[in-house]
Amino acid sequence: MRAFHFDYTFYFTSGADLGVKDPVITKRQGRPRSKRVKNPLGLQPPKKIPCGYCGCTEHNTANCPSKPAKKLTTEL
Repeated sequence: MRAFHFDYTFYFTSGADLGVKDPVITKRQGRPRSKRVKNPLGLQPPKKIPCGYCGCTEHNTANCPSKPAKKLTTEL
């Protein structure tokens, strides 16, 4: 009987010897990632926007209690 001879050089050769090349690098689709360093302390609470009529931060101009009510008119 002949002894089986296994060639291990196939597994230990470099990819350049086999004709395998690096993949083509293309530009990614979509918006590029931001390079801005994010705040390490976490998110800060959002700023309260004051009312344009009285300046209070508890409400906005649309439902300000200091603002006089609109008069409803049905005239055309």
